[in-house]
Formats: sequence, C-alpha cells, structure tokens
Amino acid sequence: GGFLLEDGWVTVPAGGLYLISHRVVLAPGFSGVFVLRSEKDADTAGHASFGRAEDGEAAPCAGTGIARLAAGDRLCLFRAAQGDLTPVETLDAVDRMAAVSIQLTLVRLADE
Repeated sequence: GGFLLEDGWVTVPAGGLYLISHRVVLAPGFSGVFVLRSEKDADTAGHASFGRAEDGEAAPCAGTGIARLAAGDRLCLFRAAQGDLTPVETLDAVDRMAAVSIQLTLVRLADE
C-alpha cells in the first residue's frame, strides 16, 4: 500500500529491499526490450526482458529481480528503442482470457 502512480512513474513509499517483477504481453508481430528505469539512480541493473511475438502468437516477456530502494525513489517500465521508434502493441487477452497486458509488481521484502 501507499504506492503513488503518476505519469507512468511509481513512487516507492518506504525504503527497503524490494522484489521487482514485470510482465508485458506483446501482440503478434511485435518485439521489444523492456527495462526498469529509476529516476533517482536506484540500482535497477539486470531488470530487463525481451520478447518477440511471431507466427500469430502473443509473446509474454517478463523479468524479476531484487533491488534496494529508498523512500521516494520513482520507477517506470519502458521499452528501449531498438534502432527505430516503431510503437509496440500489447494484448488485453491471452488464450481468449482477459489479462492485464503490462504489469509492474513491487514487494518490500525487508526494511532499509
């Protein structure tokens, strides 16, 4: 509780050690590298994923890691440009079941 979402950024309410995971479901024919970005230089190295949807199938790309965050750190999940600025399309259903196409989960594991 207490996370603030504003303009695509999530503000961390309390410092500590966090489990961070993300998932993006790409529409067929789209690909992307997704990276967790920190506005205040928190160590988010290694929080990246890659997905490529081919043959009419959706492609989930997901990443999980642990980072030490301070109260007030702001994080966002973004698509890193891969030589062009072509928009990416995501799906709101997987196997005909409703799904959230872009997810970012933060769980505090321990205090600072």
